[in-house]
Amino acid sequence: MGNKRVCSFLILALLFLLIVGTIGCSKDEAAKDDTTNGSDEPGAVADEKIYEVKFNNTTPEVAPTNQFIKEWAKTIEERSNGRVKFTFYWSNSLISDPTDIPKGVASGVADISWLAITNIPGNMTLELTYLPGLAWPSLEAGTEIYGQLLEEFEVLQEEYSSLGMKLYTFWRGGPSHIYTTKKLVKTPDDMRGLRFIASGFYSDIINQLGGTPVTIGPGDWYTSTERGMVDGIIIGLNVLSAFNLIPLMENYTLLGDSGLAMELYALVMNPDFYNSLPPDLQAIFDEEAPKLQKALIQDQIDQGAYVLHVAEKEHGHNITKLTDDEVQVWVEACKDLHEEVIQRHEASGKPAREVYNRMVELIASY
Repeated sequence: MGNKRVCSFLILALLFLLIVGTIGCSKDEAAKDDTTNGSDEPGAVADEKIYEVKFNNTTPEVAPTNQFIKEWAKTIEERSNGRVKFTFYWSNSLISDPTDIPKGVASGVADISWLAITNIPGNMTLELTYLPGLAWPSLEAGTEIYGQLLEEFEVLQEEYSSLGMKLYTFWRGGPSHIYTTKKLVKTPDDMRGLRFIASGFYSDIINQLGGTPVTIGPGDWYTSTERGMVDGIIIGLNVLSAFNLIPLMENYTLLGDSGLAMELYALVMNPDFYNSLPPDLQAIFDEEAPKLQKALIQDQIDQGAYVLHVAEKEHGHNITKLTDDEVQVWVEACKDLHEEVIQRHEASGKPAREVYNRMVELIASY
């Protein structure tokens, strides 16, 4: 009888332990579900905080490129299950002067900003990659080459970090050609006496070619051109579309496939903003960067073809494609500027000649 009671007690004890263990496992599973917060993203954590992102842009919302940026932002918002929320400030409505973008990003006025490298006057990245006549093979190759230079030369990365910015992604913009309102420009001599919209390093290029640079903020480009205050602009084709300048520019002088120079754009972040994100949200931003880069490169290509079509077919403007020999005249006219830029940055202690030689080597390898 005693043995039966002992056996019954042991059975009840085992059943009790089994029930307790089952309840404990259920709680653990529930805790795991709470930790993932219903997200399918790897490494998601329990964080209900909403991260507001102030995005600064110099171009109007209707610019074709911005549709890809909005789609990128929407994807991040969706992947974060609403924990990331973007607010866009178009047409310099957050940072009024584009040259203040580095300061605005570093101080947290903007968390992320579009940046044309011309908005950082005097930096080596800009002045080497924008040198006229380098014959970049394509936008894709130009982007790859710049990425390789960033990997090989830490000093190029420091040109962002030293200004308090984190480089998020970058891409080469459309080749820069010459557009004028009245007089057709085919040679550097034709530049003399003409006023061109310019800022930063473009002013040096225009001076070198004999034109007169006029510094005007992007928001005033259309009005200044319409009123005859300037005679033209040297910029990527896509920029003409973004600022509605196609109707005003009657002459389009195309200097080969790579243009006189090739634009370089970037999205830059406030490092403190990025570091404040939990690891799962950082991973989402990181994973979406190369996808955005690829989309924006293709957009630059598509926009270039679109602008030329609209200019010629819808407005009847003159499209002049220079021959290789005619382009070479422009290249020769700019050669002195190459050495001037190299020596200027070497004098400040930067390895400009080494970077330049490597850049030329990479361009030739494509």
